[in-house]
Amino acid sequence: DIGSDTINGLYPIYYWNADTWATEGSIPSWSFATGLGQNIMVMNMGDPFVWLMYLSGKEAIIHNLAYIEALKVVLAGLAFFGYLKTMHLNNLAAISGGFMYAFCGFMMVGSGWYLFTIEGLYFAFMLLAFEQFLQYKRWWLFPISIMLIAMWQPVDVYLFALCIATYGTVRILDKNNVDLKDLVLKQSQLA
Repeated sequence: DIGSDTINGLYPIYYWNADTWATEGSIPSWSFATGLGQNIMVMNMGDPFVWLMYLSGKEAIIHNLAYIEALKVVLAGLAFFGYLKTMHLNNLAAISGGFMYAFCGFMMVGSGWYLFTIEGLYFAFMLLAFEQFLQYKRWWLFPISIMLIAMWQPVDVYLFALCIATYGTVRILDKNNVDLKDLVLKQSQLA
């Protein structure tokens, strides 16, 4: 597959929603122009990058699809770079890791569709938020990461929670020399 789903399936919906938003002045929720009438609540409203497309107007959407995918790839690389720096890696390792994450196969092949790059970005942001919590007790980023994941795809909260529970358990035990009381405390705070 060449990833043409975005242009063939998503672009017309984005265009129509942007047009409806511009002409009616609000986010469309119901239309009798679709079949006998159906809910047309804007697809992917949980993706803040889609909001940028709607705000730029319907004529700019075709170009913004590429720019926004590139922006998500860059932000994912920066989030992963931040995660590696929080892990106290040197600049060369953090920069290399950020580039490798941003341009890995998942992100590059997935950028032909709209959904994979946002998952890659949110996963890197969640790792960064977890390490900020663990290393510096900055807890406020973690709920933001969970909120973004839940807005995008609620089922991903479950999948990402499994990943962070496993990774978090290993990291907490490693950082605190297998202190089980601290593990329970930190896992409770995250939950």
